[in-house]
Amino acid sequence: MHLKPGFNPPSIDNSCRLVHFRHPAYPDTEPDLLRLGALDRGNENGDGDGDGNGDGNGNGIQYDFALASCCVVTGNTFANGWLATRVLPGNGQNPLFHRVSRPEDGILRDGEYHFCVGEEDPTTFKYPVIPSFDHWRFPHGHLPPPWNNLSVDLDAAHHSVPLKGKVAALVRDGACRISGYGDAVEAAHLVPLTNGHWFSSNNMARYCRSPTDPHPINDERNLITLRRDLHHLLDTRRFTLAAKPVPASPQPSSPTTPPPGAQLALHVTLPSPSGQLEDLYHNRALQPVRGIAVEFLFARFAWTLFADETMPFLNGAVRHNVLLFDPAEGCLGEESLRAAEVHERAANVFEMCFSSRSVRPRKRPRLGCSLALTDAEDFEMGGCSVPPFDLDGSDEEEEGWDAGEVYDESDEEQRGRKR
Repeated sequence: MHLKPGFNPPSIDNSCRLVHFRHPAYPDTEPDLLRLGALDRGNENGDGDGDGNGDGNGNGIQYDFALASCCVVTGNTFANGWLATRVLPGNGQNPLFHRVSRPEDGILRDGEYHFCVGEEDPTTFKYPVIPSFDHWRFPHGHLPPPWNNLSVDLDAAHHSVPLKGKVAALVRDGACRISGYGDAVEAAHLVPLTNGHWFSSNNMARYCRSPTDPHPINDERNLITLRRDLHHLLDTRRFTLAAKPVPASPQPSSPTTPPPGAQLALHVTLPSPSGQLEDLYHNRALQPVRGIAVEFLFARFAWTLFADETMPFLNGAVRHNVLLFDPAEGCLGEESLRAAEVHERAANVFEMCFSSRSVRPRKRPRLGCSLALTDAEDFEMGGCSVPPFDLDGSDEEEEGWDAGEVYDESDEEQRGRKR
């Protein structure tokens, strides 16, 4: 009997560097505002095709991705946030900040940039930062480029028997939207189940197919079919989903205007410990996607940024100006807090309003068709202490949770510490 040869292991690249994004009003001894992998590839002469995308063997980071990321963690400063390089003139003079325009090939190649907001003196204006995803407010109707150019067909196939939730998403997609594989797939939430209160307080149900459903976070427009291992990588922030600029013609975009089109692709935010994810998944286009709201995709992109590994800024030694959401008042307020205070306040944003409902998930009887939470989702919700790779148990041996009544205070981060 002839045996097929073993699979070739994926290529490994441990040479990736980081791009550091700094807050100019804080000392150089303070952590970065953001740090992201330099995984995007452009033309070395700066005259590339204008999209700034590559296969993971990169020499910089795509301008629009970097700018949108900085704007998100500073409270959606899309209208007045800008990137700059800093020049230290010496002789005791204040540093100078030169605004960075969008490169012709879309790639930022320096190792450090400063993110500035408005026209105030960058060295003294301590603009506030959002400490966690729960405090971030969704920018309804104001998505930044290239997200505002991303189009997803919301029409899904109609069935004689109406389908909802996970079943509808699995039938709609048919196979993993990343790999195209049809085995070992499951429906993954874009806005995670653990962020149900955030979902409600931001009125995200408006983007659902069934906005009046009692548990709209389980709507199929907030679900995407993924192979189980890729679902785990998404939930542990190894990569995210991002709108990538796609030029409409061979001509490069202007230095101030991004390309007119956008396509959904994977983005590896930081170099992986194995060195394998970058070449395999970075800037990898997805399988055709339909029936998913762009707003939920953007929320997942934002959710990925709020982790200590990517956003170490609030672990510094000095006081930081932060924007905190008050659920009782329904608005953001600015405060100056130290690191310990920031982490305490960020973790308890909904505690006062929902403490009476903050209980462990209640088990429910199994249905004839298994729609229980998967191991990956239970891990996502903090109810499972190990990654979702124990696949020995059968459906008949699992017990499901009532996802509609979940708010788990023990939601521990899978990759570093969540905010």
